[in-house]
Parts: sequence; structure tokens; C-alpha cells
Amino acid sequence: MQRGVNESLHGNHRLPNNTSNDFKVNISSSTTLLPYQRVAFCRNNLQSSIAVILPLANQAQPKEYYFIKADSASGSIIIYGNSSDTINGQSTYELNGPNQSITLISDGQNWFVF
Repeated sequence: MQRGVNESLHGNHRLPNNTSNDFKVNISSSTTLLPYQRVAFCRNNLQSSIAVILPLANQAQPKEYYFIKADSASGSIIIYGNSSDTINGQSTYELNGPNQSITLISDGQNWFVF
């Protein structure tokens, strides 16, 4: 997607104009994100962790993903790189605090916390 085309400004982030809201996903159990999804509202009302697997960094369109742990429960959200993709050089990144959020950006090979 070309930057600025079919996008709207939301806070400091540009989000695609998509009436079906397919770019947003509500996560409450372990899942693998699809390449076009980019905003994940994670709600883990369990004591245990749930896993979110990113698309391959070289296939993700667009190249950034936004996550928020939208609950106050003790269960964490563990984000995994797909295959050999890493997140800041590690295989996982964990969200464990209430309303903790991150932006992940791909360089086409791996993911980085921004």
C-alpha cells in the first residue's frame, strides 16, 4: 500500500481506511496474524499466557503492527516472530502490564520495537 493512499490519521499513527475493519483484530486466545492485519487488541482474561505469531517479516503488508494489552488480568501476551524472524534480535516479545502497547516494524527480514 502506498503511504497516504486510503489511510486515515489515528493519534500519531496512520491506519488504512477499510470499512470492513479487517486490519483490526481482537485477540483473546493464541493466534497467527494475517499479513494485512495491523492493529491487535489483546485481551487475556486468563492466568496463563496466550501466543500471537507475526506474519513473516518479508510478507507483511504493511510493515508495521500495533499491539495493546487491553486488560488488567495477570495473563501475558507473548508475541512470536514467524519461523526464523526475530523481534529486536529475540524470538519473542512479551506484553504483561495493563494497557501496555508496542509498535513493531519490519525491515523485510525481522521485526523491531519502535
